Amino acid sequence: MSLILFEMLEVALRPALLVLLFLGLALTVDGVASLDVGEGRIKVMLYSRDDTSEKCQTFLVEAHELLRETVDLDISRRPWTQSELVVQMIQDEADLGILCGDDGWRISVIGRSDLEHQRLVRAAQLAAITLSRHEPWFIKVYRELFRGDKDVAQLPTDWPTAVNISNPATSPGSHARIFLPKIIAMLCHFVAFGFACRSVARDIAGNTLSTIVAASHGHWWPTILARATVASLLALSVLCFLLAISANRHGFTITAPDLTTIAIQALSLTAGALLGLTASLALRSEIRIIMMALVYFVVSFLFSGLISAFDPERFFFYSLSKALPAGYAMDSLTNFMFHGMSSVSDAGGLQNLAAANIAIVTLLLIVASRLRRTF
Repeated sequence: MSLILFEMLEVALRPALLVLLFLGLALTVDGVASLDVGEGRIKVMLYSRDDTSEKCQTFLVEAHELLRETVDLDISRRPWTQSELVVQMIQDEADLGILCGDDGWRISVIGRSDLEHQRLVRAAQLAAITLSRHEPWFIKVYRELFRGDKDVAQLPTDWPTAVNISNPATSPGSHARIFLPKIIAMLCHFVAFGFACRSVARDIAGNTLSTIVAASHGHWWPTILARATVASLLALSVLCFLLAISANRHGFTITAPDLTTIAIQALSLTAGALLGLTASLALRSEIRIIMMALVYFVVSFLFSGLISAFDPERFFFYSLSKALPAGYAMDSLTNFMFHGMSSVSDAGGLQNLAAANIAIVTLLLIVASRLRRTF
């Protein structure tokens, strides 16, 4: 009984730890409840090219207004500037692409899995009913059910009624494949983070950290750079290994990545290594480093977008998800593994990752300067 009382007293005398524990768990539960795990709104793009006739341009404007009345469809109009429609849709992150031509409407679907493909095809069919009859699909169904012997509404002159639904991008495999690129990107980020933490924890366990600081005469940046480089290269080798497994066993087609994808993955791994070194040097305790690594893993797993994105209206959790470097790597690797190219949002992710690396390096400079004065 005395041992139990001693342990209870030891825990009770750490109010800051208890407050942080309960506050952290409360924020975790609230954050998970804020995840936008629903199917979300399907993104539809109506495309017009330079050679699109004036009549089709008018039809596209009317189609935009018609489809806005269709439930759960996010409708936009964009110019088609790429050589192929699928490339344009990938860059615009569109689920459905709609074109108007002399032969009627063409609806293209891009699904990353069989389950997602089926959902998008159902949405495309609803859009096709709306476009073919020049009225929202639910009004069309109502007319068919209750019209009796009355004539249906007449279509506008020259309005195209033919609709063709096509799938320019393949969608093999199960729905679980959608999570593979995100899992790979997060694992590689944590490999860089973990091995950077390990290099500092090793010095702390061997009581050699003070020796290294003293031997470097205050100029120990080569040591920090070497450790960050080794951790990043190890994570890069893991990334290549997992991409090879995904291609051989899970049906992904891995092509040569573009510069944006390479830069995002490199910055994510570098951010993980630098962040691990910064936090470990600031804590300088094996137990603290282990606890910090576990907390960072849980926070990144829940809030970086692996499970689902956050609603922008939940400002705190949405901002937290944008502050975690792993999220940008996951989005970029998903575009690369499924489509072989980057999207428009990857450019913004590249800028945010570069800013995150600069912020981490600044923190590392502050921690290193304090550590040098301590020793």
